[in-house]
Amino acid sequence: MSTVVPDGGNNREHGNLTQAEIVRIGLETDILSGRVSPGSVIDETETSKQFGVSRTPVREAIFLLVQAGLLKKEARKRAIVAEINVDDFFGLFETLAELEGLSARFATERMNRAECFELSRIHTAAAEKLLLGEIDDYSALGRAFHAHILEGSKNSTLIKITSELAARLIPYRRFQVALEGGLQRNQDDHDTILAAIKSKDAEAAYQLMRRHTLEQGDAVIANIPAFSLLERTAEGKGRPSRSSAGSEIS
Repeated sequence: MSTVVPDGGNNREHGNLTQAEIVRIGLETDILSGRVSPGSVIDETETSKQFGVSRTPVREAIFLLVQAGLLKKEARKRAIVAEINVDDFFGLFETLAELEGLSARFATERMNRAECFELSRIHTAAAEKLLLGEIDDYSALGRAFHAHILEGSKNSTLIKITSELAARLIPYRRFQVALEGGLQRNQDDHDTILAAIKSKDAEAAYQLMRRHTLEQGDAVIANIPAFSLLERTAEGKGRPSRSSAGSEIS
């Protein structure tokens, strides 16, 4: 089992993020890109030196990545990069797709005019950040777009369950959005979802949000080295496509 020091996402600029967030993004980028392989040890001391921070933000970042399932850590032991089962992983996206689709359906039926206006404002602000290339701010607004729709469902049980699952998948969503063309595809998807909500087409809002989330899961599996290898093996055994499953939007 090797010990690996991350490169911090090639020392990219991260705006006003906290030290823990910068470390977390650097670690998750190295893991998802395949630079750090499953079973590798994440050494707190070496990682803190690499990022030029104390061990406290490193520990915070490790805690968040354990919650996301990217790392494993037992008491009084160092964190290691987790092995992830591709079917279990996609099951998370598949479940989230249904939950977020349902939240979009309910939000379409239940949000008032002021809430719809706020959703439009968030979407417009995201478009401006995308145009300026302010990717961290764009990503935050993208999460706010999803969160506002979820709150608009006005179903406390749905909000709680969906929020907890969505939090686990933030690293993977951030990774797939950063792929070539991913930012614009994400914005285009949000545009069509918003249009369906504003036109009070609850079924279209459900289908569009569901497909949006399923395609994110497919993009992650196709572009994370460890996942894509497992997926090609599974496809050779005749596994059907997932994001194309289900009803089509008319």
